[in-house]
Amino acid sequence: MKKSWFVGAVAICWTGCGAVDGGEAMEPADPETVGRSAQALGNFAPLWSLENTVPLTLTSTRAMFAKWSGTCVESVLSVDLSSGSSSAMPFAPGVCRHVAAAAADTEVLVQDSGGNDVLRYTWIAEGVLGWIKVADTQGIPDGNLVMNASHVFWSDTAGVRRAPRSGGAPTTVKSASNAYLLALDGVWLYYTLPSGAGVQLRKVQLNGTADALLATYGAPITDLSFDSTHLYWPDNSGGTGRIMRLLKSTNAVSRVGSAAADRYYYTPRSTGSTLYAMFLEGSECWMNRRNLSSHHVNAEKSPWFVVPYEMRIGSDGVYTAGLYYNGGVYSGMVLRGDL
Repeated sequence: MKKSWFVGAVAICWTGCGAVDGGEAMEPADPETVGRSAQALGNFAPLWSLENTVPLTLTSTRAMFAKWSGTCVESVLSVDLSSGSSSAMPFAPGVCRHVAAAAADTEVLVQDSGGNDVLRYTWIAEGVLGWIKVADTQGIPDGNLVMNASHVFWSDTAGVRRAPRSGGAPTTVKSASNAYLLALDGVWLYYTLPSGAGVQLRKVQLNGTADALLATYGAPITDLSFDSTHLYWPDNSGGTGRIMRLLKSTNAVSRVGSAAADRYYYTPRSTGSTLYAMFLEGSECWMNRRNLSSHHVNAEKSPWFVVPYEMRIGSDGVYTAGLYYNGGVYSGMVLRGDL
């Protein structure tokens, strides 16, 4: 999942930095200090870490990282979430690649802005050695790469596009030169189009029909998740962190709880009853748990300063892939925390 970011000693700026406020409606604000503890999260432990890697995506059993050499990605690393062991999927030597990724438990697909194509690597199902081109993109791909059982979807200068995961000619789902693909939810693809300082949040069916405007929001949206009733995204514009949501049945947009200055929210993920998110505050990293019925909040500090990139809620814990900062050195890291 793509995000725009820079990292300094403390200042971290992702997801709509400097944009105007979304002008959101608000439900009753809940103090973020309710249940807050300075104690380290129980069993919140690193499963894997390696310098010069950047997180790409998480599946139910694996985490994917890009391994950098100089200014180029030389390989994609697959990390087993049970054992912490990793395996490398190298690209051709000397080829400069800049990637985003989508993955299932048996394969990973990447969109490559160096070669303007979508590539697939299968390491279990077919025993394929090396990368296979799935489709050519039109211009440099942007946004997130998502997939279902049969197709992979991305956005490039032609719009929202798709191709068979097994390979084939791409087709255009939605023509738009500046579309930014966000997420796939069953038969719907969610994407944005620019609108002033913010975006139009839109959805379209996988076959290109029923394209609809959901909301116009006053800041960029680059990370979108969902449960059965809502869409969720973080907004850190203007140096104030907040989590937003849209009710699917009415398209009403509201803020989840309170906003906080000098706090940066990432990866809101919902089980339907509990909303998990990471946030950075100063030089500290916290995990936030919010009961969506009672609005009770519990926030606990991580022992590691990790810039969160992706989160997955599993039956045995909450997995977060991010960048670990330690004395000026950044490493990709997988953390597991308690539910």
